[in-house]
Amino acid sequence: EQQARPPAASLPSMTGLQIGSADSKQMLAFVVGSRPHEQIQQGRVVLTGRQPIVQQSARHLRQVGRGLAPLAVLGSVVATRVASRRSMRMRAVFTENGLNHLSRHTYTPGAYTPLDERLNPFWQFLVDCLPKWLPPNVVTLVGFVPMALAYGLAWWQSPGFAVPASRSLILFTVIALWVYQTTDAMDGKHARKIGAATPVGQLFDHGFDCLATLSFHSMACMVLLPSASSWGLAGQAALMTGFFLAQWSERHVGVLPTSYGAVGVTETQFALMGSLLLGATFGPEVVQSFGSKLVWSPFSADLIPRGVAMCQGWGVFCGTIAAMCLFKTARHVATKKRCEFATAISELIPMALINILFFCWSPEVLATAPRLLSLSTGLVMFYFTAQMILYSMAGMPFPTRQLTLLPYSLLVGASWLLPGETEMLRMGILALASGLGVRIGTYLLQAVGEMKGKLGIYVFSLRKSATR
Repeated sequence: EQQARPPAASLPSMTGLQIGSADSKQMLAFVVGSRPHEQIQQGRVVLTGRQPIVQQSARHLRQVGRGLAPLAVLGSVVATRVASRRSMRMRAVFTENGLNHLSRHTYTPGAYTPLDERLNPFWQFLVDCLPKWLPPNVVTLVGFVPMALAYGLAWWQSPGFAVPASRSLILFTVIALWVYQTTDAMDGKHARKIGAATPVGQLFDHGFDCLATLSFHSMACMVLLPSASSWGLAGQAALMTGFFLAQWSERHVGVLPTSYGAVGVTETQFALMGSLLLGATFGPEVVQSFGSKLVWSPFSADLIPRGVAMCQGWGVFCGTIAAMCLFKTARHVATKKRCEFATAISELIPMALINILFFCWSPEVLATAPRLLSLSTGLVMFYFTAQMILYSMAGMPFPTRQLTLLPYSLLVGASWLLPGETEMLRMGILALASGLGVRIGTYLLQAVGEMKGKLGIYVFSLRKSATR
């Protein structure tokens, strides 16, 4: 950067220099070395643009980050596309021994709660009204479609978890949740009644249950309005992690836990429906005022909005249930299957990593794309849970090396290296979610196809197919 020095012949002699003269300024410029940020005034060198070393280093780091972050975003997109293409020519999901194990698999549900016992006669009455030719998977699908629609409409009305939903949408959401809860209780009973209970049915039932947790989180945010608070994401993480742990527990204990004491899935769903009905009764203005009021919370040093404080309670509740499931299952494995303890704990590594990465996004990205982060992370967690369901039924090892964590972690790093480039990061996260959708869809289609071929069944029909 240094300017070219003047020729030696043009340099004035040091003898007789007058301070402030043109010759003295030229000599000082030669000795110091003129730079764009240096000026010579009245015989003094004045540094006008020099910054402290710390600020220069920070600027250099930001420049390096801006150079590397696009590569991280591009790498995540490429990794997602590669995973999607590999899924098109995916190798077999199950081994031959796994398929044989699938054919002998039986499902053991958890214990009923007192509320379940009261509702069972009503659910059984509805099951008796179903025609025997109706496939159980159709019942499962019919119950899930309104939940997916409610999720999409909530995203449209409140993309940032900050705008209260309209009364009509909340009422529709309550109906959707009730229909989902009722059909979820009916599909298994109907399958056992007509002798159509299969591993494909268990995948459908529990797979849609796992996807429905995304909608549960969205429904809670309709009335809590956590905005882009990390506590809002904590509720989703605890809920989906708890569902994964329930499948992990069934793998090692043999029974799917659906309740602890008198509190179970049904009670939680009714509590959510009650909260939504209160929101619909008082209207969006009251919901907004109620959720935005600042209150004290034992989990925050400062006053926080009431909605965020209630999200903390929701996260603590779901986290407590998940911790109880983890502790009981680990104790069972340590007592009854000591040789499998290390393997069982290692199966939790992928879910633990995605939970850690979930809370490592930069606040800037979290503030601009909370719904997109919720969806992409939920898809990763769903993929892990679907594998846990399938490999548990097949008696196969659960893969602890999950390549889907690679593009996700690259985008998390890019969110810190690319300050201000939220649009580029949004495109990267959208590409990740799209690639995950392709990957998960092809994986499940491959798994269902293999199960159909082995068991000689259809998904949405009671006819038997020719066994391969």
